[in-house]
Amino acid sequence: MRVGISRDGTRGYALSQFRGLTWTKLDSDGIWQGLTDHRTDPMKGEFMNIIALSPDEDSSRVAGVRYLDGTAILANAQTGETINYELRHDSGHGISFVAFRPGDGRLLTVANDGVESTLRWWNSDSGELLDEWWVDDVVEGCGFNPEGTRLVLCNEAGSSVWDVGEKKKLFPVSHPTDWNEMTPDPKTWSIYTEDGKYLVTWSSDGTARMWNAETGAPHGPPLRHRQAVSWVSSSADGQRLVTASYDGTAR
Repeated sequence: MRVGISRDGTRGYALSQFRGLTWTKLDSDGIWQGLTDHRTDPMKGEFMNIIALSPDEDSSRVAGVRYLDGTAILANAQTGETINYELRHDSGHGISFVAFRPGDGRLLTVANDGVESTLRWWNSDSGELLDEWWVDDVVEGCGFNPEGTRLVLCNEAGSSVWDVGEKKKLFPVSHPTDWNEMTPDPKTWSIYTEDGKYLVTWSSDGTARMWNAETGAPHGPPLRHRQAVSWVSSSADGQRLVTASYDGTAR
C-alpha cells in the first residue's frame, strides 16, 4: 500500500493493488476517518506498484506504475479520466519510479538497466514526452524539493542530491542500516519534506530518518516500525510525516 496527504492537508490517500486510488478525510489531528468510495477508475483492478500526486493545490494529477510490465498511467485524480494510459521508456526497461516536479508540474519517470538510468520528463496535461537525460548510476527512486530546483535520487547504495538545471550531483546522503536476519538486502528511498527543510530516507530495515536538506546532516532519531517501511509522505506545511510499513501500520 502507498499512502500520502493532499497539499491542502484535508485529505489522505491510499493505493493498494486492486483498489485503485482511494481518498479519505483527515480530522484536525490528522487522524484518518475511513476510506471513501472515490477511486481513480484507470487504476482500479490494476496491479500498481508506485504512486505520485501532482503538487498543485487540488492534487489534480495522479501517476502510477504497473508492477507487471513497468509501464505507467497518467490520469486526472479527481475524475479518473485517463491522460496517457501507457507511458514507457524506449530502452524497454520498466519504469521504477514516478514523481511530479513542483513549479511546472512535469512528470518524471525513471528506468534503469542495472548499470545506468534514463529520466524522462512528460507534460502532465497532455502526456507528451518533453525531454530525456541519462544518469551514470542505477536510480530506483526520486523526489523534488518544493521549488523543483533540486532532485534526490536513490538506490540500494543510498541517496544523492542533484541540481536539476545543471544535471549535477551535489552531495550524497547515507542511510545507516540496522542489519539483521530479517533484512539481508535493505533498500533505501528518499523524499523532501514539503517545506524543503529536510530530506527523509526510509529503508527495509524498518526505519525512516530525517536530514538537513542543505547540509545532509542527520536530524533527530530514527522513526521506527516493526517491519520494513514501505512509504513516507509529508504534509503541505512540512510539520507532519505519515509512514507506512509492511507491519500493517501507518504512523
